[in-house]
Amino acid sequence: MRRWLIEGRGGDSLEAVVRKVTPDYVEVDVGESTVRLGIARTGNSIAFVMPSGRVAVPVVGPRNGAGVDVLLDGRCLHLSEVGNGEAVSDSSGSGQRSIRSLMPGRVVKVLVSPGDEIVVGQGVVILEAMKMENEVKATGAGKVARVLVAEGDRVDAGANMVEFE
Repeated sequence: MRRWLIEGRGGDSLEAVVRKVTPDYVEVDVGESTVRLGIARTGNSIAFVMPSGRVAVPVVGPRNGAGVDVLLDGRCLHLSEVGNGEAVSDSSGSGQRSIRSLMPGRVVKVLVSPGDEIVVGQGVVILEAMKMENEVKATGAGKVARVLVAEGDRVDAGANMVEFE
């Protein structure tokens, strides 16, 4: 499971936990509620079918620093990952962590190699999704242990792409 902090322009924020992702829907816990959003393909993009039946097409753009900006249903939101449900490294910095794909797509370029030192916000993979190139950034600092993807690979949302310690 992945945990996200969702912040609106007015300063309001909430935490969401992505429970399940399939090709047809995504389940998200928001507060005390679980919301199931359908996934529809509209041409070359992906849309969410809201519980009301309304269809909303998100526009995702990287943000300088951590997280991404998403325009959804006329509202600009900033999403930043709080945690991904995996074991967190201890205070000494040991432990394996991974960088995952936020969306399905094709790997255009791998920007790191095993042994490279990375910092939070550093680009590690260029991923093409919905005909846009997106730079996937490091969610933590450390040393790259393994690169699990190669240029041309197709990845699903949530797929491990880079492991670091």
